[in-house]
Amino acid sequence: MKAVYSVDNNKSLQINQVDDSYVLKDGETFNEPQTPLYEPLNFVNGNIFGISEEEWQKNVAKNDSDNQDSETDAKIVQLTQTVLNQSAILKKQGEDIEKLMSQNQVSGGTNNV
Repeated sequence: MKAVYSVDNNKSLQINQVDDSYVLKDGETFNEPQTPLYEPLNFVNGNIFGISEEEWQKNVAKNDSDNQDSETDAKIVQLTQTVLNQSAILKKQGEDIEKLMSQNQVSGGTNNV
């Protein structure tokens, strides 16, 4: 499993977990965006970019509630990426355990279990 990144119509980041054999559609990338990302986001040459924090504070952040919403969105993106990474690690560990158990059964197992 791996992550696919795209930008939706609202210029927000979308992250989906797909099989390793997944074929990218237009506007999608396997390239993980650098974080933190500040909206609006853009998809350029297979990469996703946001505006700088300084630009965001200057041009987008109109009031405290908007600031909190955008900061929360940035944290959600970071947490989502962490969850996807952990999920991939757990999947790999499960596959490794399954492989080891299969090898153990083929070799007749062990008497010490």
